[in-house]
Amino acid sequence: EYDGSINSYKRLVNGANSIDQNNQSQISPKNVLVMLADISLNVDDDLGTQTIKLNGSGPCFLFKTGKFQQCKWGYKDGRHYYQDTDGNSLKLEAGQTWIEIFPRDRQNEVIWK
Repeated sequence: EYDGSINSYKRLVNGANSIDQNNQSQISPKNVLVMLADISLNVDDDLGTQTIKLNGSGPCFLFKTGKFQQCKWGYKDGRHYYQDTDGNSLKLEAGQTWIEIFPRDRQNEVIWK
């Protein structure tokens, strides 16, 4: 949930504020980056573990200053990088960035208001 008075996104879980247990403050990153990645269930165990493919590349969504931007991510030389759709490095707001990994095959379920 974007809060323009602090230019941050308040993290909510099931509608309730998500609190940092180290300092008892609301988790409110300036940037929220949603990476779309291939996620598969590991059929070799009964624990329900998953494999998340974080090498290669894929689409992503950036939320900052109350706005939405389509972008792309990649992995090279042991590091992830993030670019706009023209291939320029993403410009983030100063402050905390929250990175969320979401199944690529369910990207139509990502919504914003």
